[in-house]
Amino acid sequence: MSDYLFKLDNPVWYALTETHAHLCLPLENLRFYKSDYCTFGAVFNSDQAYSGFETYGRITDSFYVVGHKPVLPDSCYIKQQVICDQMIYTHETVGDLHTEKEIVTLSITHYDQLIDLVNLVQPGYFRAKTPEMGTFYGIFEGDQLVAAAGIRIQLNEFTEISSVVTHPNFLRKNYALMLTKQCINEIIKTGKTPFLHVLETNTGAIALYKKAGFEYRRKMMFWKIGLVD
Repeated sequence: MSDYLFKLDNPVWYALTETHAHLCLPLENLRFYKSDYCTFGAVFNSDQAYSGFETYGRITDSFYVVGHKPVLPDSCYIKQQVICDQMIYTHETVGDLHTEKEIVTLSITHYDQLIDLVNLVQPGYFRAKTPEMGTFYGIFEGDQLVAAAGIRIQLNEFTEISSVVTHPNFLRKNYALMLTKQCINEIIKTGKTPFLHVLETNTGAIALYKKAGFEYRRKMMFWKIGLVD
């Protein structure tokens, strides 16, 4: 694993060059996800103001450059800098997978509920086809999806756990931990290493991920880009 850790310094670039290459929209020396899947992009060399930033900005309502701070053309600007902790799983197994609730592998019939739940808790990051980037899991109370988590950015050696969410009315039931462990287990089965990103200010989530076996690796910047009117 250590021979490939450098890829996590620029995870979107390597995902779109490797496992998720079929989801890539290449623009000059930039890589973007097709916007109905995810509005993340990356640049390998961040020393040029590529016009591809403007091109992508005109086909989606907003987008983020992940990792290297981009040099932007005059038509674009940085609207927001989101600082996350990148964490990586440090064990070879997941340990006890005992859960008190049934964990359901979500299918297309659940996607509307999944999208609504994620956008309720983490608005702005989940798109119509994001569930197709990997596998998502959920916990239900009756017919209501109340917690979810899944697999999103995928590289050859690493897979990201994403969208770990619980409906505000169903907190403090350990659902997030159960779902995180489920994702870890499924990723390990593929021979890859789990990683994730969490807001550096979200101390509760960071503590949960440490409990699940993750360790801090580095800061990761998400640069929200806008177009000049």
